[in-house]
Amino acid sequence: MNGTQLNGATLSALLGNGDTAQLRVDDVAALADGNNDVLAYAVSISTDAGWQPLCGYESDGSVRQALAVAGSWNYQTGAWSESTDEFTFACRHASIAKCVELGYKSSIGFGDHQHACVRMLRADYCGDGVSHTVNGTPINLYDAVGVQLDSESWPVDAEWTPDGALCLYHHRGGSQPSCYAEKYSATCGSFAGGALLIDEYDGQ
Repeated sequence: MNGTQLNGATLSALLGNGDTAQLRVDDVAALADGNNDVLAYAVSISTDAGWQPLCGYESDGSVRQALAVAGSWNYQTGAWSESTDEFTFACRHASIAKCVELGYKSSIGFGDHQHACVRMLRADYCGDGVSHTVNGTPINLYDAVGVQLDSESWPVDAEWTPDGALCLYHHRGGSQPSCYAEKYSATCGSFAGGALLIDEYDGQ
């Protein structure tokens, strides 16, 4: 089953802590705002208190949806694994779903950009699953394929690949990444070395 065929289906899921759970797809609808090729799912999880929304609720009280994204992510390392029989329900407003909605869709050939984007949004500089992001920090991200364009002239944060930062110039705050000395470069901020994404942050 896929797409709208999942509506009403009950699925067995592996959670981040290694436990399994039953999920139920309650509704399927296409996104709007230029992403109408992406389906969003209202998903419930079976708990001791009955069926509850997997992703919680939006501020208006509606059920927060999830996107079905190919493959799976390791919750400890942040690494993505390809699979023909597994997919990830990624809650909207979190990093994986955000990257899909930014235009990095594996279905149209941007899988590697998607995985680099997830590392970038999480500020997982070292590619070890450790996030250094600081809530509320504005960032500007762009690529060399025209999906996201450079719209600011802020200081460069880092160049990104699916394995983490290729190099970094600044970091967004919080604790200094353990790989900072190894990856620091005063010339960071070019696609010449094979980076897929570059991000900048408003350091003011």
